[in-house]
Amino acid sequence: MKLRMMLSNIFFRCFMWKLLPCLHLALLIASPMLITTAYAEQPTKRVLVFSNYDSYLPGVVALNRALRSAVRDGSPDRVEFFYEAQAQAIPIIGYEQELVDYLRRKYAGEKFDLIITLGAPTLKFLARHEAELFTDTPRVFFVFDEREETPRNLMPHITGIWAKVDIAETVDIALALHPETQRVVVVSNDDDNNRFLRQQARSELQKYEGKLQIDYPTRLTIEELKDTLAALPKNTIVLYIEFLRDRVGSTFSNQEALSKIAPTSSAPIYGIAETYMGAGVVGGNVLDFDVLGARTGEMALRILVAERPQDIRPQRVPSVPMFDWRELRRWGISESRLPPGSIVRFRPPSVWDEYKWYLLGIVLLILLQSAMISGLLINSSRRKRAERQNRQLIHKLRALSERLRSAKEEEGIPYRARNAR
Repeated sequence: MKLRMMLSNIFFRCFMWKLLPCLHLALLIASPMLITTAYAEQPTKRVLVFSNYDSYLPGVVALNRALRSAVRDGSPDRVEFFYEAQAQAIPIIGYEQELVDYLRRKYAGEKFDLIITLGAPTLKFLARHEAELFTDTPRVFFVFDEREETPRNLMPHITGIWAKVDIAETVDIALALHPETQRVVVVSNDDDNNRFLRQQARSELQKYEGKLQIDYPTRLTIEELKDTLAALPKNTIVLYIEFLRDRVGSTFSNQEALSKIAPTSSAPIYGIAETYMGAGVVGGNVLDFDVLGARTGEMALRILVAERPQDIRPQRVPSVPMFDWRELRRWGISESRLPPGSIVRFRPPSVWDEYKWYLLGIVLLILLQSAMISGLLINSSRRKRAERQNRQLIHKLRALSERLRSAKEEEGIPYRARNAR
């Protein structure tokens, strides 16, 4: 019986030792499935971003990044984003119905919790076809032109963000920094794309007519624009709005166009967008796309967590004064003359900024060494004082011994003899 039990125990242990690796392998294989299943079971919100902007433009990249971050960081649920881009440079008049049919087939049976429209054309497009596309889906808009009537006509069923493009404010800042200015050259596209910016510039700069010469050069190639700015006389400033397409049809990003015309410009260039910074503009009251994206995302988040668009008032996001430190140096502009609260970009780091931790380490090392040296000096001083006191005590003992011997000798008692007895 005992032998049988011993054999059974040995067999059971061998079996378990062989089974454990198999169980471990099975768990490794099953764990991704379990995680995926748990992730799939998590509540998910679905957001469609419908844009008419080039998704590769720096401003659009920054806006989308900030929008996604604001929504995902603030949402208690998982959020999925889907994107549709409507090319701004290609009018959809000839194929609008085909686009509607395509989107209807593509998203048949799909349900979205929110649609975010970037740009007035996409907002208008979806408004014209609301009965066919994404009916009854809440919407948040983002548009640049506050004068755009489409959002107002759709209220209160939608809400969103207007960007505040401060063209006149940028010119006011430039004139304050260059009080001798006599001429303003406005660089903008003269085609139908974003014509509202050109119209806004003309409208807002009317107050300077009679005081300043304001020019709107049109129908130029990029090289002609470069030569025009290089030949500008003194007391001139340039207001760069945008230049995405030239007379011969060549297209550019604003950063690319600025990098071609700014280095040789004989007049300082001011702009309206944060993404122009670093490409040759001095600065201005500019659009901050990170802030615009974050504010749009915050509004979208409110709707995703249960608020209704009609209960949220549209918001206008103001521009911010921002400047390029290198261009300020180039044109001899002191930072003390900038508007209060201005942001200065590209300032080279100071020695403290660059080597702060090294300097702190050196200071700490010096303090430690100073403390050690001070301790050694204090100990040395104490030792010398103790040695001096010891010598004084020995001297006193010797003096006392001498006085005692003298006293005994005077009494006629030999000191040593007495000691001997």
